[in-house]
Order: sequence, then structure tokens, then C-alpha cells
Amino acid sequence: MAKPIAPTPVFEGEALDELIKYMKRPLTKKEKELNERLKKHREVPLIGFD
Repeated sequence: MAKPIAPTPVFEGEALDELIKYMKRPLTKKEKELNERLKKHREVPLIGFD
């Protein structure tokens, strides 16, 4: 039997402000490199699943 999924927490006040500030910040060099590697990653389709 599956466990119920907990509700998503609601961001308010200072936590919300910090989240918005974090999302708007520029990417670090490491994050940019990771994004490039993910873009170049070869996608392998599953056989029989179109």
C-alpha cells in the first residue's frame, strides 16, 4: 500500500523572499558547466516506448 504524499509547504514572509532572491541570482560557474554537460548528454530512447 502506498504512503500518502504530504502537501507541498507554503512559502511565506522571509522564506519566500529568500527563495525569490535565490531563483533570480546568476548561475555559478559550476552550475553553468553542469547545464552544458546535461545538454550534451546523449539521450537513449527506450525500445518499444514511443
